[in-house]
Amino acid sequence: MIEIDVQKQLGNFRIDLQFKSASKRITILSGPSGSGKTSLIFLIAGLLKPDSGKIVVNNQILFDSCNRIDIPVHKRKCGCVFQDGKLFPHLNVQNNLLFGVKNSKHAQLENITSLLGISHLLKRMPTHLSGGEKQRVALGRALLMKPEILLMDEPLASLDADRKNELLPYISSLPETFGIPVVYVTHSQKEILLLGDHLVRIKNGKVESYGQTIGEIKISGRSNSQDYTVSVMEGYPESYDPKLGIQKIRFSGGILFLILKNPISKFPVKIGINSMDVAISLEKPKDISVQNIFQGSIIEIESVEQFFSLITVDIGVLLKALITKASNERLCLKVGMTVFAMVKTVSLNY
Repeated sequence: MIEIDVQKQLGNFRIDLQFKSASKRITILSGPSGSGKTSLIFLIAGLLKPDSGKIVVNNQILFDSCNRIDIPVHKRKCGCVFQDGKLFPHLNVQNNLLFGVKNSKHAQLENITSLLGISHLLKRMPTHLSGGEKQRVALGRALLMKPEILLMDEPLASLDADRKNELLPYISSLPETFGIPVVYVTHSQKEILLLGDHLVRIKNGKVESYGQTIGEIKISGRSNSQDYTVSVMEGYPESYDPKLGIQKIRFSGGILFLILKNPISKFPVKIGINSMDVAISLEKPKDISVQNIFQGSIIEIESVEQFFSLITVDIGVLLKALITKASNERLCLKVGMTVFAMVKTVSLNY
């Protein structure tokens, strides 16, 4: 269990955060830039000292202002991986991995390098590594320290899409493989859906919302004006057409069609549908390229900002659609109406 209750004044900015998260899970921290996510990582690691509060990881109290407990950084057993892997340029991969490890013949070296797919890189220098390889080495170094918790601050942000996809399976397996909780900072909808068990949204130094990454979640971009709503649902893979790259996913609302290079091997899976990618029709469309069409009834219409409406449609699960107020008025949408929600296959996030 992770228990966070911390207060910290940083100039004119105040952090006042409280939440709990289960062990052996990935907890996602999301929110606009400057909201306090990285500061929280530093507070947990001991790189910043809270003014007051309490931090508990796996029943070990790392900080407790009331009882004057403040475990030093080097005794907190926090593994940290940041956006830049920060490898030592004068050391090869093996020496980077073992830097700070008491036993230079660490028994876990072979297991971890094999798990992360970096066994063949041990004699290579950092200048000859790709961005994805550097991050895998940084992750391996953190794991070799035998941490009680892994703290990851946008570790994939500087990588291209292929390198990100290369690393996601490794990160996803960490809690189960090593039996440790992970706190993971990201703005990426894909990373939230693929990795997150719980999502903590932070805004202006406070927890705005907290919950599981199933149902409706709000994801923040890098500024306050970029928040958007995503409908998240669980499904089970059915047939896969390798010629067309079409994967069928069965969920409570029917069948979803995804485009994937390879079939999904694990289940259940989480699918995210951005509200901006959902269109509404009063009649079932014909002769249209969109494959994902779902009949449902409107259960809520909410005004969003000045010119938009957020429509909640019950299709067996709740699906959110963000449309203009002009479209809402033109269609004369009302709660209780039967409508058809359409989602382009290419817009789906898995």
